[in-house]
Amino acid sequence: MIAVKSKPKLETQSDVDIKNLVKKFLMEDQSCKIHDLYERMYYADWFCSNIKETRYWFSEFKRRHISHDQYPEGTILSLHKYLRLREYSMFTGNPSQFVVLFNDGLFYHTVRSDNKQPLSFQGRNDRGHDGDVEPCVMIVPDQFSRVAGWKEWMAIQRRN
Repeated sequence: MIAVKSKPKLETQSDVDIKNLVKKFLMEDQSCKIHDLYERMYYADWFCSNIKETRYWFSEFKRRHISHDQYPEGTILSLHKYLRLREYSMFTGNPSQFVVLFNDGLFYHTVRSDNKQPLSFQGRNDRGHDGDVEPCVMIVPDQFSRVAGWKEWMAIQRRN
């Protein structure tokens, strides 16, 4: 039997804290419920619903330490995560979301079951982990939408 080496979990406590802040903001701002998922099983961070639980969608969250338009060719997301978000969109009948906190704000990319994105083979090469370089989709800057109110909400959180 061939042993499959799993990718190590590289999320720091700071990463988790930022993700939880974004989650709290989105629940308040979008009037929705967001549940954390076991990522190794679902390949997405969140299961989301409206307050009445009549509409469901999935979301993946990333923190990128760049501006949303720094790379005209796009922001990368692993192909397997993107395909899973498309699959969830087909199953729920609602678009999934790729939510990204960039240096210049909070943005999202809508993932529908029929989305097609340019494919590339790239990723991080600074950590030396197998699997950091992989098939990815490229999401160009104009396919992201800004979530209004994030900076103002964060300013209030810092004061409290």
